[in-house]
Amino acid sequence: MSVRPRLVLVTGAPGSGKTTLAARLAGTLGWVRLSRDEFKERLWDAWTEQPTLRAQVPVAHWGAYYAGLHALLDAGVNVVAEGSVHHTAGVPEVRALLDRADVNIIHCTAPARSPMPGSAPVPRASGIRRTGTPT
Repeated sequence: MSVRPRLVLVTGAPGSGKTTLAARLAGTLGWVRLSRDEFKERLWDAWTEQPTLRAQVPVAHWGAYYAGLHALLDAGVNVVAEGSVHHTAGVPEVRALLDRADVNIIHCTAPARSPMPGSAPVPRASGIRRTGTPT
């Protein structure tokens, strides 16, 4: 019986600490880190002079992110993947990952930011709800 790769999927709201947590986990575990935002930013940069392509970035980066994630897992690589996943639209993609790896999902949350001018800033990673424990 072969050992399945491990995946920690770090998801949550913008500003909830996903990137910080994913970077620390990947460094501590010695695993590859994959960031959905980095895929999006690289496509924006690469397609700067192509207005018709730039309009496709919001959809295209998801395909590139999941294709990269699938390739790593299929090669047996352990991964910490970071990016917000829509609670309904992202379900098919996440289910496909369950067939490829042993998956732990960490959902980061943060309180709503105060709209009041001059109010104290809210720390980025103020609340983390965890499911499972990576080994």
